[in-house]
Amino acid sequence: MQISALMHVFEIGLKINDYRRLRWRLACKKYVMNFVRKILLMTLLFNPMFVMAGTWTVSNPKTLTFEGSITQGEFDRFKAVYSPTIETLIVKSGGGLTIEGLPIGEVLATNPKLTIIVNEYCMSSCANYFFTAAKKKILRGLVGFHGNIVTTMNSPKQLEFMRQLRESDPQTYEKETEQQREFMLRESRFLQIVNVKQELFVKSVVHTTGEAGHKMWIPNLAVMAAYGIHEINGDQTVPNVLANYDFYFDSEIPN
Repeated sequence: MQISALMHVFEIGLKINDYRRLRWRLACKKYVMNFVRKILLMTLLFNPMFVMAGTWTVSNPKTLTFEGSITQGEFDRFKAVYSPTIETLIVKSGGGLTIEGLPIGEVLATNPKLTIIVNEYCMSSCANYFFTAAKKKILRGLVGFHGNIVTTMNSPKQLEFMRQLRESDPQTYEKETEQQREFMLRESRFLQIVNVKQELFVKSVVHTTGEAGHKMWIPNLAVMAAYGIHEINGDQTVPNVLANYDFYFDSEIPN
């Protein structure tokens, strides 16, 4: 009788442990998946003042203006107003979702007459995909970078989370890995089209990560040219609205 009772208590203990283990796995999976999605979408990590839904305005048949953040559904809103007759794109954006910004950049890169005008700032996904896609660039503010899909997916933190995901949910891990691989390949093809080197984004994360990381890496025109970004008129100029923000201004030409 005593042995039976002990066995019963032991079985209950095993069930409790199994339940706790299941809860931990589910919590870990949810946490990791939320993190992966945030990284994959590259949500804006710059400043709350920039996290406002963007608006597209057609000033005339040849001029399109975008102000605000690149948010969910941005590509569809862009397609609704964009025309191949557009020759000027005026932007003021802190960036936003990579998964929306990259497709827009792919379309912009097909326009051989496109000039982009930066009013005050074009950061993150705006810089990565809008600025680089235009054939000619006019600076009336700042263009800043802090990595891209490839650098993010290969960061130590992201690799560790993917390792945890592989252990907790191999099936989801395989699915997420395939999606990441597909998106990185797509971004690499875009960079080949616009003739911009991946090393630009690698360099940008050196100064925008870690405890001493700056909010954005601001290369001068010569540095951008060394990485493949040409046809720029104007210079990197800090607008008043960004006077108190932390940037890393870089004039070091890569070897």
